[in-house]
Amino acid sequence: MAGRLTGRGGRGYAPLRRPGHHPIRRLAETGAPRPELNRGDVDRLREHLDQIWQHAHTIDPASERDLSQARHRDVFHRAVARCPGIGAELIAALYAVMPDQWIPFDDTLAVLRELKSRGVRIAVLSNIGPVHGLGTVLRMVGSDGA
Repeated sequence: MAGRLTGRGGRGYAPLRRPGHHPIRRLAETGAPRPELNRGDVDRLREHLDQIWQHAHTIDPASERDLSQARHRDVFHRAVARCPGIGAELIAALYAVMPDQWIPFDDTLAVLRELKSRGVRIAVLSNIGPVHGLGTVLRMVGSDGA
């Protein structure tokens, strides 16, 4: 279906792959010290993050993490902390850049604008929940108000 918002490649978590949207850069912006990660650490973290929601399900089998921002952040932090050698500051930076992986398909904005021009009323459904907010994500990708 055209006009879907998605993470790239169906992966669990993409900011370590997407240039310009990197948690290390986010840490630098906050003035936090750069974590000491070698190539093996980064690869191990990438593999761990590719399975982030499976790890989260182990911690939160009832999937209640989307019921509140605090619960979502806690489950994410605990799931990432299962990867050895990853500190709290890096986990917080990873959480902060999570929405950077949500990018629209190439035709999303065109579809929304065309529907609007035809007077078609639409609703957008999402499982993003209260954590980052769908409005925030839509503004981030330039589709607020289409």
